[in-house]
Amino acid sequence: MQEYMERDRLARLDERLERIEEQQDELLHLLRNEAAPAQTDRTHSHTDRLANLDDLEPQVRQGVKSTIEHLPDNVSESDFEQAVHKAGRTDPRTVEKYKNLLESRGILLPDPRTSSDYKWFSSPRKFALVCEQDPDLSAENIAELVDSLETLGKFSVKEYRDALPDSMADGDDLKIDEAF
Repeated sequence: MQEYMERDRLARLDERLERIEEQQDELLHLLRNEAAPAQTDRTHSHTDRLANLDDLEPQVRQGVKSTIEHLPDNVSESDFEQAVHKAGRTDPRTVEKYKNLLESRGILLPDPRTSSDYKWFSSPRKFALVCEQDPDLSAENIAELVDSLETLGKFSVKEYRDALPDSMADGDDLKIDEAF
């Protein structure tokens, strides 16, 4: 019990330290007459996708962000559990909570390949590339999947196209374009 309480206290202290460091960075930027980091343009889509975690309690947000940092592009069940454990969360209920949270917010995208050992992609680019390059995936399959993700507010056709490298996105032979 004491170990559990100690870990909880340490997590709160880590969170508080992180908030203080963020405030310090913002003040330093203001003193230097620069834009605060939160006001600069974000160019990395993964960063944009993490912005929708702001409504979470600080301790949960920190755990989720740490979990995301430990995820590979292709994610299996065991990869996900390991990432959560590396984030310092070991309770199976927490693993399930984080999994549901990341799936519901479109940070974990489903692997459309039925023959794959992986369950999700943590990288929108990897997701879009696999969809476009896997010969077993038809344009209809991709359109159905992306349409269902868009209906749920998880991942849009625009995000799909934006995730593709410019060299592919400029081409005319995209499966996503065949279906839409």
